[in-house]
Amino acid sequence: MSPTPPRLETIDYRDLRLDTENPRHRTQPDEPSTLAALIRDDAPKLVALAIDISKNGLDPINPLLVLPQGDTYVVLEGNRRLAALHLLSGRGTEHLSNSQRRSLAANDNFDNEMAVQCVVVESRSDARHWIELRHTGQNEGAGVVPWSATQIARFRPGNTQAHKGLAFLELARSLFPDDARIESACETIEHDKITNLGRLAGDPDVRERLGVELEADNEYELDDTEQAAASRVRILVLNLADDTSVAELINKDRRLEYIERVLGALASAQPIIDNGATPTNDNSRGTTGSTATEGQDDSPREEGDGTTHTGREIRTSTSTRNSSPRQVFQGLDLSALDERVDQINQEVQSLQLERYPNTVAILIRCLLDMAVESFLAEAKVSPENSFAERVLQAAAILDPNDSPRQQDPRLRAVRAWMNSDEHLFSAATLHQFVHNPQWHPVPQDLVAIASNLQPFLTLLNRASAQ
Repeated sequence: MSPTPPRLETIDYRDLRLDTENPRHRTQPDEPSTLAALIRDDAPKLVALAIDISKNGLDPINPLLVLPQGDTYVVLEGNRRLAALHLLSGRGTEHLSNSQRRSLAANDNFDNEMAVQCVVVESRSDARHWIELRHTGQNEGAGVVPWSATQIARFRPGNTQAHKGLAFLELARSLFPDDARIESACETIEHDKITNLGRLAGDPDVRERLGVELEADNEYELDDTEQAAASRVRILVLNLADDTSVAELINKDRRLEYIERVLGALASAQPIIDNGATPTNDNSRGTTGSTATEGQDDSPREEGDGTTHTGREIRTSTSTRNSSPRQVFQGLDLSALDERVDQINQEVQSLQLERYPNTVAILIRCLLDMAVESFLAEAKVSPENSFAERVLQAAAILDPNDSPRQQDPRLRAVRAWMNSDEHLFSAATLHQFVHNPQWHPVPQDLVAIASNLQPFLTLLNRASAQ
């Protein structure tokens, strides 16, 4: 049998009763005990709600959900609002602090005979579905879906990271109004990475590297070298949409590391001002862009075309190497360790990094942990509890020297990473590769991680072979 349809009614405040079975607290014997339990749960927030109701009235969007009980009504949904009304009427204030009572007294604007909009149901079961949707999460979209940081920033004026990020995206869109790649990247950042962009745009050192100025009205403008600055804005937006992760940009060092890597990709190619000539589109090494120098990152270069607000089009040819796709741990031998460790090592070496960055990232983390555990077992040493502690334990066995200046330089990188949660490649970062669904491993980072880990893993294997 389908439930009786709820009906909207206006009910006198004095006829409403708190629900002694409210899930916010244990079942209470009576209404005064229920009010006391709600106040104990979070008195400051309840006082804030009461003050807001005093100033603005009850929320007209969400009526209370009530169940008839004789001549009164039990509030099944909206107990905090009813408790706030009780506080405004003077009930339950003995459970508040002196300062909270003073705050309420300063907002004494309560009508004891006020009428309250309510939705009336005939049974608790009729109300259960609606209460569940309101309080148990998004429920795949059927429940309450909270606004994202981007959506909040669009609605509420302010100066948060989301506001800074949105303003920077407006700059990018104004520079490249007809660029489909920029628009797609902007939408991705708005949805997933607006705080990341806000961290970058809000950092004066990052803005200086970009050639962007922040005006008093929280808008961004290019400096005098508009063409170069526009190219930097474009490469940043495209790269951020594709590669970076929130944890990369938590502090200034990481922001500067990131921006230097992004701009390094742009600097490796030579901009060509298009004055009507057909741009060169030869992707072979050294054809149009500058040749990558010894030791330079050989990652795929981002194309930098687009239209600046001066109306001129900037095109950047891609400078890539005619080499096979990158792979990590090439030549690494772990045959002296556990057989499965050796198998995983061989498998990760066969993966193309640009095609399988997530798989490679997870395997790097797992391979390091398993190699260390195999080494410690071979050494008949009881392993420490945490991943970082086990890695440091193995490093100490390989080189027990306590003086950093005298320690084996092949172990410095892994020791530094495991000793600091702030490092870009710390144990916490490696954990994110496995456990954080929002994490997006950057191929350049994975190359750096694997290169720095390989000497350590080689030492583990050699020590196990002895």
